[in-house]
Amino acid sequence: MDRTLMSALANLAGLFPPHAEEKWNEDIAWQPIPVHTIPPNLDYVLRAPGDCPRYSAALKKYKKESPEVLGILKENKENILYWSKMCGSNLTTIDDISQVYDILNIQRQHNKTLPGWAQKAIEPNGAMESIAHFWFTTFSNTNELARLESGFLIKEMFERFAQKINSTLEPNRSLWFYSAHETGMGGLMNSLGIFKPHVPPFASSLHLELYKVGEKKHFIQIFYRKSDEEILLPLNIPNCGEKCSLDQLYKLYYDIIPNRDHDTECRLPN
Repeated sequence: MDRTLMSALANLAGLFPPHAEEKWNEDIAWQPIPVHTIPPNLDYVLRAPGDCPRYSAALKKYKKESPEVLGILKENKENILYWSKMCGSNLTTIDDISQVYDILNIQRQHNKTLPGWAQKAIEPNGAMESIAHFWFTTFSNTNELARLESGFLIKEMFERFAQKINSTLEPNRSLWFYSAHETGMGGLMNSLGIFKPHVPPFASSLHLELYKVGEKKHFIQIFYRKSDEEILLPLNIPNCGEKCSLDQLYKLYYDIIPNRDHDTECRLPN
């Protein structure tokens, strides 16, 4: 999408300023860096799950039948009726409520004047915020959903770690950058079991880092940077801790790492 491509370009401009012979204009401290992308409907790694009938059916079923979703809608019935009346739209799903929260929250961040009901509705730790935060988990709250929503990205990253460890990575890069949306980031963290429900802020980032100790020992750590945080601490990976070997991670996430191609994984079961 345009805004994630713009983020990629802005980050690259800051990370790779031109030096010496790379400078082509004394007044512009910038050099062009390529960004690779594909059409959203074909992108099952970052714009997951792409065209995936199995995922669409599983997500629809989860949002319609899961006890978590039904419980939230029941508990907040009066709030939802009130919000519907005040915003002039019939809110019937968690998606509807999350969209209203997102719009109002962004307007608040840009210092727009909100009516009293809206200010109260999006207060921190309130019902609407809680629903919007939970919404980020819905895309990957079962193994099937996580496998199809985040599995191909996890698989790609783990394969690159393995190639780096085995000195077979080509091209042999030290960094791989992905520029994507907050929903994808929330879904990835939720799939990995490290997500505390919230709306990932603009310019936040998730870091999976490979470390080498001695000649043969390696471990991986995961860090999450919320926008302007500078001091990062490693996240605790469930059933593993702050430092995990790649073998441990493969075992932990075995059920959500696809072992077939995208089209095969996405076929509806007979």
